[in-house]
Amino acid sequence: MLIHYNFATRNRPQKMADAINTIIDLSANKNFTIGLTIDDDDSTTLNSHQLTNILQSEQIKVNHGRSCSKVHAINRGMAGWSGDIAVNMSDDMRFIKRGFDGDIIQAFQGEMDQFVHFPDGRINEILSTMSIIDRSYYERFHYIYHPDYHSLWCDNEAMDVAQQLGRYKYIDLQIFSHEHPAWTGEAADALLMHTESFFEIDQETYKRRSKLGFPT
Repeated sequence: MLIHYNFATRNRPQKMADAINTIIDLSANKNFTIGLTIDDDDSTTLNSHQLTNILQSEQIKVNHGRSCSKVHAINRGMAGWSGDIAVNMSDDMRFIKRGFDGDIIQAFQGEMDQFVHFPDGRINEILSTMSIIDRSYYERFHYIYHPDYHSLWCDNEAMDVAQQLGRYKYIDLQIFSHEHPAWTGEAADALLMHTESFFEIDQETYKRRSKLGFPT
């Protein structure tokens, strides 16, 4: 099965490169694709040597355009994706297990139409911070996260919906680490402060949509 990594990034070229290198270095099967979503006004990333080096790989393509929010960037990056499994990647995720891609594929063997949850080493079974779905599951909604969200609480809904549908699977195996500043102690940059500013707005969206049964 072909894995596609959906990767929306902004203003963090080194973190982007570090995250992608864990995919390249630790994948057992080199038959994968990476779709980078980079906004046209993100000169920091577009003009970086990190991006130039990364794009030497034919497996990596850039989705240009403009994003209205983090969630919009994630969702628009999925347009026209090819593959059987989609992994929503971000610049604070690092794969840590050699052959992790085999574990992802194994989770779907014999049963497609699933939302698979691997622990991130931080909040683990409490919340799925890396959405991993197959094409059948994606085509139910045609988005990774519901577009009503800006940046937060969207993964709460994604996990809740998968559980309600009976398509949720938790695999108690850590294949990646979530290197969010909340756990690493790193100072928050301007982008993180911006996305975190939507906490209450997105929380209210989650509460409202939860009461309605998470309509599509």
